[in-house]
Amino acid sequence: MTKGRSACRTSIYDNTRGKIQGARRASPEWGTLSLSQTELVHFVRPSADLLFESVAATSKQRAIAVVLTGTGVDGNMGVRAIKKMGGTVIVQDEQTSEFFGMPFAAIQTGCADFILPLDEIPKALLTLVLRGEGE
Repeated sequence: MTKGRSACRTSIYDNTRGKIQGARRASPEWGTLSLSQTELVHFVRPSADLLFESVAATSKQRAIAVVLTGTGVDGNMGVRAIKKMGGTVIVQDEQTSEFFGMPFAAIQTGCADFILPLDEIPKALLTLVLRGEGE
């Protein structure tokens, strides 16, 4: 992997099935994520805020946050960090969200670049990545 460029590695976690016990946090070395047993953020771990803040710090304007259906406000501080570093924020719309707490909190920050139905998010994400958003 070339320093500063991603080889298109993806990390996805599913906290509904208990597969991940700790929050994922980007390391200073580009393109790697690792598990950590950090503090609870908004009473949860894994934390979207912790993930987004870490990605913002390491990826800066290349960071893209996607906030999907979920309860609570986890993610709202993280999307602020993404925007502060010049990154892009995509949020799932209310009509296609099963739980609109997290998307609503992200929208309320004023940092959402795109508010989209779930089925349009992959295409938007692919478009951003292929055109080199933030580079």
